[in-house]
Amino acid sequence: MSIVVDTAHLAPVTCIDAARAPQVQQCFGGGRSQTGIGLQRDPSAAVLCTATEAQSAQVKNASVTPDLAVVSVAAGHEHAAADRIRAVAGDAAREVFVLKREVAYRVSGTWMTKQDVAYPGCVFVAVADADALHKRLKHLAQHDAHLIGSNDAASLLSAEEAALVYGLGGADHVIRMSVGDIVSGNLIVRTGALVGREELVSHVDRHRRSAWLAAEAPARGLRVGLEVVSKS
Repeated sequence: MSIVVDTAHLAPVTCIDAARAPQVQQCFGGGRSQTGIGLQRDPSAAVLCTATEAQSAQVKNASVTPDLAVVSVAAGHEHAAADRIRAVAGDAAREVFVLKREVAYRVSGTWMTKQDVAYPGCVFVAVADADALHKRLKHLAQHDAHLIGSNDAASLLSAEEAALVYGLGGADHVIRMSVGDIVSGNLIVRTGALVGREELVSHVDRHRRSAWLAAEAPARGLRVGLEVVSKS
């Protein structure tokens, strides 16, 4: 999900290609092999950026979804970097945010939720003026903040990817825990960020209350919170 303006990468790259590059692997969950529940999936749903029903619902209002760019920053310092980016970008950015997720963890036998950064090392920028943004953020490269893009202008996430980021995170940019059931091998989500996005889920681990999104999907194998209440 990325775009890298350092001198070694001068040509625009797609978010999927950049996600495979070593310097931005930290932004993605990547392909994981976890023990858990394998879901029944329509093979056609695995095609890259295929407009499944869930994705179509996400992008039907793509015309009003802001253009998104990504800035690669030092992992663990995303919020401080977002503040610097926001100050430097000014009116060239509509908003600057860190996408977070709710994940479940167990303490002394009790399940709790916490929020962490969904894509470590990544800050999202809703672009108002791409050229101005690129110029204003150039000097941040000295502080480990690299606008992912081409040499002369910022490249943007695709409409599907931008819609997915906003759709999963909502207005507060937090991917909320989902709750659902598995019926005859099919995931049905009742509440949370994954409602209507079941086709994006490739793997469920009930013991960790987690789901992994498909590696082929725009989210590139992201782990999100999911509690499966029942399986039949």
